[in-house]
Amino acid sequence: MGCRYASDLVMTDGGRSAIAVPLDISRSLRDLLAETQASRVTLRLDVVGMNFPVVGEAVDSVAALSGNHSLDQRNLATVRHLMRTRDLLIQDDCRTSSPAPPAALIGAYGVKAQMLAPVLHGDRVLGWVSVHDCVRSRSWRGSDVQALRDTVHRIRESFLGPDLTPTEPSVAARQDTGGNPR
Repeated sequence: MGCRYASDLVMTDGGRSAIAVPLDISRSLRDLLAETQASRVTLRLDVVGMNFPVVGEAVDSVAALSGNHSLDQRNLATVRHLMRTRDLLIQDDCRTSSPAPPAALIGAYGVKAQMLAPVLHGDRVLGWVSVHDCVRSRSWRGSDVQALRDTVHRIRESFLGPDLTPTEPSVAARQDTGGNPR
């Protein structure tokens, strides 16, 4: 299946910004939120004419990011990292992590720690899943990282079907104050 944008794989509202995200993806995002005890989980996809909008989200007592298009996602250091490595980005403390998360994510949205995982189709980044903790900086557990990987796998299957073998990130890139690999 050839696709240039993630929106080639989902239904849109007449080519406008509305995207019909399958219910199993919404459930997967809610499950990931609960499994990781995070504050927010988002799915951003590369949609024609848009800047990786949030197309799916689960939140727990924090502001939603859906509908916020204020940041140029493609030029954020964290997104450039995902595009370059096609691998997980784990940031235990967003205040000291490299690549630096956007200041607005920390200041306006209160993100203290985050994990990002690309959703891949072959070598193409269709989007990513973000897991945010707005309560504390934290050392993400191996089970948190695995839950994120499993969610990305389910999202890929939902869009692409179970017959395609997902391209999973091989090694989690850990970016924290110590720089220790997981």
